[in-house]
Order: sequence, then C-alpha cells, then structure tokens
Amino acid sequence: MFKLIILSLVIVALGAFELYATWRYYQKMQAKGQNMLSAGRLWAGLISGGALFLIGLSAFVSAFF
Repeated sequence: MFKLIILSLVIVALGAFELYATWRYYQKMQAKGQNMLSAGRLWAGLISGGALFLIGLSAFVSAFF
C-alpha cells in the first residue's frame, strides 16, 4: 500500500509538472505574439499532463479503498 501511495504521488507530480511546463510554453509563445491554440504541442501537453494527473489521483484514492 505504501509503495502504491508513493508511486501515485510521483505520477501526480509528473502530471502537474507536465501541465505547468505546457502553461509556461503557452505563455512564452503568447509573449512572442504567436497564437498557439492550434499547436499540437499545446494539446499534447494538456492531454498527457491531465491524463497523468488523473491516473495518479485515481491510484492514490484506490490505495485507501
């Protein structure tokens, strides 16, 4: 159980970092005056970061039930 909690927290942290890095990339592109809403990197970062975050969160919750 302890290993699952640690692993799920690591996955949540990776997902949060992926979302943060995507947000920073988006902010940097906006500062340059580029509209990046259609960029594949933005959507890939949002989807993969959100998926990692939700998988880690669900693993954390399932560790207690």
